[in-house]
Amino acid sequence: MSYNSNEFIVNIMYSATFLVVNMNPVGLGTSVHTGKVFNKKQKRFEDTRDFILPLFEFGPTSTIHSENQRRLNALHMRLAKQLPGSWDHYEDFIEPCAVAAVQVHNIMRLAGLPGLPPHMQRAMYLFTKCLYEGFLMESGFVPPDSYPPDFDACIKFNEEWGRRPWPPSDAARRAGKAISEQFEERWFPRPFHFVGRAVFCLPLADETIEYFGLGPRNQVVTFLVKKTMWLAFTINALMPDPKLGTYEKNRMKRDGVPLPQSPVKNVVMAALLAALLSVVIYHFAKMQ
Repeated sequence: MSYNSNEFIVNIMYSATFLVVNMNPVGLGTSVHTGKVFNKKQKRFEDTRDFILPLFEFGPTSTIHSENQRRLNALHMRLAKQLPGSWDHYEDFIEPCAVAAVQVHNIMRLAGLPGLPPHMQRAMYLFTKCLYEGFLMESGFVPPDSYPPDFDACIKFNEEWGRRPWPPSDAARRAGKAISEQFEERWFPRPFHFVGRAVFCLPLADETIEYFGLGPRNQVVTFLVKKTMWLAFTINALMPDPKLGTYEKNRMKRDGVPLPQSPVKNVVMAALLAALLSVVIYHFAKMQ
């Protein structure tokens, strides 16, 4: 994952996962209580990114991830003193891990591709199961045998979670707006925010879109985004494997170390930008 993803993909995963998990009023209540999703939108994403990228690069059993997870568990327990009972439901920990297991697979299928091959499905399942087992509830660590038994069961768990009759609320719509703004503002100029919304909403079920007040989907733009995703995944599969992981690249940027340039990557980026530009041109042509 570290070698085939980037910060843009991580942001899609962050946005979609936050919304799916926070369909549960308990989870949403904790997000509203801390207020960070509203008041420090970009900082909240960056903190999540800094948790996810070393996890992808070094794995859930690494020392660096163990320390990150220890700090996250400690944060949850501090908040639990303010909101007792909010971190004592193991399903609330299953959901983000199960989403992480299947999200890329689902996006690939939405883009018209077969999805992850069986060995990658197995790897993502074991990876996220190990991640899940490190989470601490108020009553102790999550029960390890409570995680779905395989990759297909993770897909089923996510689908059933999204279909539960979660009660609608104004807080959900406010959170949906904040998450949408974070992604759109980080990656797209204001006139193109509609493209950003179509991108991060792509892996979300219609029920989730409606619950957070992010719909209706622009079907034409969504179709073109799917085609762009198909192009991105196809080109990525044909390109040589990267020699540096995303976490290592970010570390080099932070330390002022020049990154090796790739002419092939420049061509790929030009193709993807052209595809996104076609989405924008089509949208504005329809408005005339």
